Amino acid sequence: MGRSRLAGAAILALAAAGVVVGLQLRAAGAGIQRDLDTARSLLARAGGPRAGSASQRQTLVRRAESRLLDADGRLHRWPLRPLAAVPLLGRDVRTAAAITGAALGTARAAERVTTALGSVERRPGARSVSATAAALLDLGRELGHGTAGVRRARPLLAGGARRRFLAEARSAQDTAERAGRGLGVVATLYGPPGSARYFLAFQNPGELRGTGGLIGQYGILESSPTAPVVRGVWPQRVLGRPRSAVPPPAGLARRYRRLGVTSDWRSVNIPPDLPTVGSIIVAMYQRSTGQRLDGVIMMDPFALAGIVRVAGPIKVDGLRLGPSRLVRTTLLDAYIRYPTDNWQRRRFLDRIGLRGAEAARRALADRPVALLQALAEAARGRHLAVYAADPEVERDVLDLGLGASAAAPPVGDYLMPVGVNVGANKLDTFLRRHLRWSVRLQPDGGAHVLASMTLRNSAPSKGLPRYVIGPFSRRFKAGENRTLETLYVADAYGFTRALRNGRMVGVGADQELRGLALSQVFSLPAGRSTTVEYDLVRRAAVQVDGGRMHYRLLLRPQPTVNPDQLEVAVAAPAGWRFVQVPDGFAGGHSAVRWSGLLDQERTLDFLLSPLG
Repeated sequence: MGRSRLAGAAILALAAAGVVVGLQLRAAGAGIQRDLDTARSLLARAGGPRAGSASQRQTLVRRAESRLLDADGRLHRWPLRPLAAVPLLGRDVRTAAAITGAALGTARAAERVTTALGSVERRPGARSVSATAAALLDLGRELGHGTAGVRRARPLLAGGARRRFLAEARSAQDTAERAGRGLGVVATLYGPPGSARYFLAFQNPGELRGTGGLIGQYGILESSPTAPVVRGVWPQRVLGRPRSAVPPPAGLARRYRRLGVTSDWRSVNIPPDLPTVGSIIVAMYQRSTGQRLDGVIMMDPFALAGIVRVAGPIKVDGLRLGPSRLVRTTLLDAYIRYPTDNWQRRRFLDRIGLRGAEAARRALADRPVALLQALAEAARGRHLAVYAADPEVERDVLDLGLGASAAAPPVGDYLMPVGVNVGANKLDTFLRRHLRWSVRLQPDGGAHVLASMTLRNSAPSKGLPRYVIGPFSRRFKAGENRTLETLYVADAYGFTRALRNGRMVGVGADQELRGLALSQVFSLPAGRSTTVEYDLVRRAAVQVDGGRMHYRLLLRPQPTVNPDQLEVAVAAPAGWRFVQVPDGFAGGHSAVRWSGLLDQERTLDFLLSPLG
C-alpha cells in the first residue's frame, strides 16, 4: 500500500512537472514570437520610405537587433535549449533558432547599410555611394545565406512561420541586390567632369509617344566629383535633324522606320521600347552635334514632381510650383499662360526643367536617400527611365526595372497598351483608357482571350488655346483626339476578329519586340468614347510541371497622365482549380478577378491543380 501511494505521488509529480514545462514552453515560444514579430516590424520600418534620416534608420535597426538577441537568449535557456536536441520534438525549436539567426545576420548587415547611408548624407560622392552599394549587396548575400539555413529546417508545427520568413527574405534579398546595383550605376555619375554624359529628355505625356510623351526640352547630365550636374536645358527643336539618318537598330519594326524615328527628334520615341529608342537618340545626337553620350534618361512632369516633393517648391517667372502645380503647369497652364507666344512658352518650360534639375542637385546634397526613393517611385510607373550605351551597365539597368523595355517575355502571357498622339495637340491630358483582359485557359494548355480597350476623350472643344485642343490643320476639329493605339501581346497569339463598338474592323498586326502588336487609329471628338475588342487564341499559354498548371501574365504600363484602369479575369480549364492566385484577386476555385490601376509593371502568377 505504501509503495502504491509512493508510485501515485511520483506519477502526480511527473504530471505536474509536465504541466509546468508545457506552460514554460508555451510562454517561451510566445515570447520568442513577440520578439521576432517586433523585430520584423522594426526592420520593415527601417527600410521603408518614411523612416527618415540614416541615424533614425539605424536606431530602428538597433532596436530590432536587441529584440532578436532577446529571442536568441530565450532559445538558449531552459526549457528550450535541451528540447532542441530531441530529434523529432526539437524540430520547431531548431526552426525558430534558424529564423532568429538569419534575422540577426540580416539586422547586423542592415546596420552596416545605415552606417554607409549616413556617410552619403554627410558627404555624397563616388566613395560613399559605392560603399553603400557594396553594403546593400552584402545585405543581399546575408539574406541569401540566412534563407539557405532556414530552408534546411524541417518544422513540425512552425511551417507557416518558416514559409512567411522565406517569402519575405526572398523579397528583401531581391530589393537589396537591386538597390545595390542601382547605386553602382549612380556612382558612375560621380567622377571627373564630363567623364559620364547622359541625354536628359523631358517628356510631355500630354502629347503621347511610346516611351511617354513628346520630348519638348532636353538637357545634358554630366558627372562631377561632388554631384551630377545638368549643363543647361534647351528646347528640342534646337537640335535640328542629324546630318544623315541613323541606321535603324536591329529588330526595329518597318512601320516605325516609315514614321521617321531615326531622323526626326519629334518622332524618335514613338516606339515604346527604351533600349531601342535610347540607342537611336545616342546615335542621332552624335550625328547632330558631333558629341558622345553614355546614355539617355527619360523624365516627365510626374518624376519632376517627385523631386520637388523632396527638395521643396521651385520658383519660375514669379510662380511657386509645388508637386501638383508643377504637373498641371507643364501639361496645361503653360499653354494657357502663353497661348500664342511660342518662344516665351518654350523659354518658360526650359526654366522649369532647369529649376527642377537644380532642385534635384539640392536634394542630392541634403536628402539623398529621400531623393533616390522618390526617383525609384517614379521609375516604377516609367515616369523615369534609363538607357545606358555600355552593354554591361544596360544589363544592370534592365535587371533593375529602370530600362523601360517593351519586349515580350520569352514565356507566358503579355499585355502592354501604347498610345501615340497623331493630332499634334496636347489632348492626351484628357484621355482615359480602360482595359479588360479576360482569359479562359484550355485543358490542352492553350488560352482564349477577350482583350478590350475603351478610350474616353474628356477634352473640351473650346475654351483652351489652339495649341492644346487644336486643330493644327483642317483635317481635324477642336477637341478631337487622333491617336494610334496598340496592344502588345505575346507573339504566340493569333486573333480571330476585331470589333469596334460591336462592328467588325480591320486591324494592323505586326510582329515586333518579340510580341504581336495590334494597332488601330482612333479619332475621338470631344466628350466621346469608343471600344475595341480583340478575340485572341494561342497554344501553350501555360506551363505544366509535376501535375500542376502555371499561368503567368506580365503587365506593363505606358506612363500616361491618367493611369490606365485594368480588369483581369482568369477562368480555369474544365477539371482544374486554382490553388494559388496573386494578391488582390477574388473569386472561387474556377474563376478569379481583379481590377485596379495599371500604374506599374506587374507579374501575375497563377497555380492550378486537377480537381479531385
